Amino acid sequence: MEGLIRSSANYVPLSPISFLKRSALVYRDRTSVVYGDVRYTWKDTLERCTKLASALAQLGISRGDVVAALAPNIPAIYELHFGVPMVGAVLCTLNTRHDSAMVSVLLRHSEAKIIFVDYEFLHIAQGAIDILSKMRTKLPLLILIPESDQSSSNISNTISTSKNLEYESLLLTGRLDFEVRWPNDEWDPISLNYTSGTTSSPKGVIYSHRGAYLNSLAVALFNEMSSMPVYLWCVPMFHCNGWCLTWAVAAQGGTNVCQRNVTARGIFENISQHKVTHLGGAPTVLNMIINAAASERRTLPGKVAVMTGAAPPPPHVLFKMEELGFIVTHSYGLTETYGPATVCTWKPEWNSLPRDTQAKLKARQGVHHLGLEEIDIKDPVTMKSVPPDAKTMGEVMFRGNIVMNGYLKNLKATQDAFNGGWFRSGDLGVKHSDGYIELKDRSKDIIISGGENISTIEVEAALFSHPAVLEAAVVGKPDDYWGETPCAFVKLKNGCNANAEEIIKFCRNRLPHYMAPRTVVFLDDLPKTSTGKTQKFVLREKAKTMGSLPKKSIARMKNGTEKGRRLPYSSVPPDAKTMGEVMFRGNIVMNGYLKNLKATQDAFNGGWFRSGDLGVKHSDGYIELKDRSKDIIISGGENISTIEVEAALSSHPAVLEAAVVGRPDDHWGETPCAFVKLKNGSNASAEEIIKFCRDRLPHYMAPRTVVFEDDLPKTSTGKTQKFVLREKAKAMGSLPKKSISRL
Repeated sequence: MEGLIRSSANYVPLSPISFLKRSALVYRDRTSVVYGDVRYTWKDTLERCTKLASALAQLGISRGDVVAALAPNIPAIYELHFGVPMVGAVLCTLNTRHDSAMVSVLLRHSEAKIIFVDYEFLHIAQGAIDILSKMRTKLPLLILIPESDQSSSNISNTISTSKNLEYESLLLTGRLDFEVRWPNDEWDPISLNYTSGTTSSPKGVIYSHRGAYLNSLAVALFNEMSSMPVYLWCVPMFHCNGWCLTWAVAAQGGTNVCQRNVTARGIFENISQHKVTHLGGAPTVLNMIINAAASERRTLPGKVAVMTGAAPPPPHVLFKMEELGFIVTHSYGLTETYGPATVCTWKPEWNSLPRDTQAKLKARQGVHHLGLEEIDIKDPVTMKSVPPDAKTMGEVMFRGNIVMNGYLKNLKATQDAFNGGWFRSGDLGVKHSDGYIELKDRSKDIIISGGENISTIEVEAALFSHPAVLEAAVVGKPDDYWGETPCAFVKLKNGCNANAEEIIKFCRNRLPHYMAPRTVVFLDDLPKTSTGKTQKFVLREKAKTMGSLPKKSIARMKNGTEKGRRLPYSSVPPDAKTMGEVMFRGNIVMNGYLKNLKATQDAFNGGWFRSGDLGVKHSDGYIELKDRSKDIIISGGENISTIEVEAALSSHPAVLEAAVVGRPDDHWGETPCAFVKLKNGSNASAEEIIKFCRDRLPHYMAPRTVVFEDDLPKTSTGKTQKFVLREKAKAMGSLPKKSISRL
């Protein structure tokens, strides 16, 4: 169109730095930061951040350089959220729960030039630098942040007393006339956030100035954060830059109430003293609030808006929060979406519904907020949206301007995450008829028990409703019959008692029986990340080391089904991938089993004959057998078809016959064990056969154990008796962790 001109008059790259500049003008003398006796105004904060940026420039920090920080929610880390971008650098806030080894990994990966370290974590940072010094890696400059009422000389004698190595002294070297280095492009990086530590190798997620700007405004809007809010910091600022509220509070000229540690007493005292209007936190923070002792509680000066994320808050938690005067808004997102990306927007017509119904509605993850273009639940293979029936599960996917730029130095992971033009979250959910989504689980947390998908979130919700349970987390535990079954790790409330049998019975009265935990483990504390997320990978390892549940523990079950189990009757898609049970219907199916009416009824359940075999359907309608259902090996959550492994073994020139079964494994639950009969006159070692299979199969499918036999046990019709081989594999014992150290 003629007459269009793009210039500095009508186009300025979006950046949250502008929020600070505006608040220093509009809210100049209003309190920006409170921390104990320390108080700053927005004028002070702008001046301090400008001096910080100037000082960093004098230290040689250039555009695109990474500046790291290891600190709790104190004024310095808030100022770093502006001072570092103002010099054109990228802020990398590190998890304060990391040890020296992990901090060294992240410093090396990010190539941080400087690390600001709170005195409380100085030993962690120095340990990390010691590790790096042995790797011939360029070491970051360490700048100490002493406590506001202490000097660094009282804290550590191991660090140089040079003024440039202390935060406040560094600020004194900065100049107020420093010219802010605004981003050349709003897509330039503003921060680097490493994923929360639930995997062995956290990824570096890159945020842009544009995404940070848009998500900050969106978060302020859906939290109904009007001008001059008072925000209490319970969410760590190192987690997704405090869910972007570091910048959102500045946008609204609010007050940041900082606290080094989060306690129930501290929350109530700060709310009472500073008239807090907003706070955020994981469900563990909500749990802390509702279970506070009477001596710790204070009457709220007014309603307090609370944004919560991570797992959906159980109904009883929502009820108690409302009774105390808190208004809870449920959001959902990931590190890759700048934190909050959805909001369960409340509708007035829901106010008249029963409280239980309201709680279920509020616990949903909801719809995309204004900063995100779109969220959907899709089939990860076909990329088609699932029907809005609240039943069909798919993968939660995002698209829009608050999706990360990518993973630092990991193009392959970025391409995989964006495959299909959407960001693939790895979370599983359903879509309701009103368009609201509901999270069911992480794909890696779903428990597959006897072919049924069990949502750990649903089991945990039942556990939370037990009056004695404070916290609960559910993972899969190896099971000789079902593959895996729910194992609950439970923390009881102070002064409360309950035994495993009582909790299992409680759940069986509220869930289909197959979903109820078969094992309950009581812990003093559940392992958590610094953001309050339960570290399920730790609990999965605990469950595996407890060993597999033997068949005798499920002797009450009959013919592979349990009362209350929901059996799927719909056909699998003809994609040659989705496995299901092979079923027959027609005139050549038997009349029944002689003198065994129950077995006949079970075999014909649903109007089809259930074979017990597993297979897939191809696009031309042809079926392909994959295994007997009892012969499938579930290794580390992956289904391994023994037929495919046996086909690879049979192609070895020295192998005459082969059969594969699962062998207990301390790390993976179970792994393939091959029983092999060699051809006459042929020779082969176990290592050779394992390597042969690894060259032809995905490595997790290759046998980890090979046993040579003169003959494989057979029925009179020539079928291999795998139940005999399974007993042999079990008698060999579980593979220890050390045996997989090469992987």
